[in-house]
Amino acid sequence: MSSDLRVLTEEQLQKISPHIISLHDGNLTYEGPLSNSEEEVRRKILSEFREATKNWSAKRLVLYAHGGLVPETSGVNDIYEDYQNILDSECYPIAFIWHTGFLETLKDMLHDLKEKYEEEPSDWYVPGQIFDISDGWLEDKGRDLGSVIWSAMKDNALQATVEANGGAKLVARLVSDLIKEDSTIEIHMVGHSAGSILLAYLLDFMVRPLAGEGLGLTVSSCSLWAPACTMSLFDSTYLPALRTQKLKSLNLYTLSDAKEQSDNCAMIYRKSLLYLVSNSFEGDEAGRIPLLGMACFVEKHNEIADMIDKSLINWIKTGEPGSFQDCARHGDFPDWDNKVVGHTLELISADV
Repeated sequence: MSSDLRVLTEEQLQKISPHIISLHDGNLTYEGPLSNSEEEVRRKILSEFREATKNWSAKRLVLYAHGGLVPETSGVNDIYEDYQNILDSECYPIAFIWHTGFLETLKDMLHDLKEKYEEEPSDWYVPGQIFDISDGWLEDKGRDLGSVIWSAMKDNALQATVEANGGAKLVARLVSDLIKEDSTIEIHMVGHSAGSILLAYLLDFMVRPLAGEGLGLTVSSCSLWAPACTMSLFDSTYLPALRTQKLKSLNLYTLSDAKEQSDNCAMIYRKSLLYLVSNSFEGDEAGRIPLLGMACFVEKHNEIADMIDKSLINWIKTGEPGSFQDCARHGDFPDWDNKVVGHTLELISADV
């Protein structure tokens, strides 16, 4: 666990502790400043939620999962900066800090590839571009290592719900206990990038019928910011929940395709993270793998178009004039100043 966590004081960490579920390899983290035992998680979900929401006009529980590019320090700091605004909106946040560690690994991989390229220039050379390395060369050379790293991160997201001791599974069962006591409590989900993968499995477990070894719950809304989950995972989790209205609505935030292509990773790869994942980490030499967070694939998905027409999916493209212009890069979505967080809360609060 990073010692950089101490950028927050003990008092600050105590303030946000009720809103943090710290996971490692899908299980609860039992050591360090964000350690949480099963009993502590039970207290956060049951006792502290009840106390905080007892006088609210509507009781909304918001389950949040950060993205794969977020190191632990940034994830905790983002929650600290936003949690009071979220509470003021009568939304009670529970954030999964799931220790992806992907940012540092991705940067190291891209810099290693840059050094390799400089030692052994190839036919991929594109003069005048960043570091004069083409994206195609990076996608090809980074595919093997990148897919291993990405797969390990996806496994962590899966284990959080599927494993018997998964931390997200424990939270889901406690939420179910809350709903049994008070059926007026609303469940909402918010995820950024790879957080959409963790939430996909969690949503599926929560809404699946009791006979199907699920909890039989209804989720009022899910808001996904530039989701990095594949369309295949969307089709097997989010989409069935929308069809049955066990998930009442999905707010899908994406960059426009032009903004995806003007983004970069570590100033080496000259497109967004989602392009790198689609073309390299999830894909193979035969072609790209469609991702839910990429506008070029969303607009080709017939059932998404149908659900947009039925107002079950609300598609918001950012980074363009008149549409969250300051949110123009993959990593911009969780930044309160870019107004996407506030807009998400408005949609949650307006949910009926």
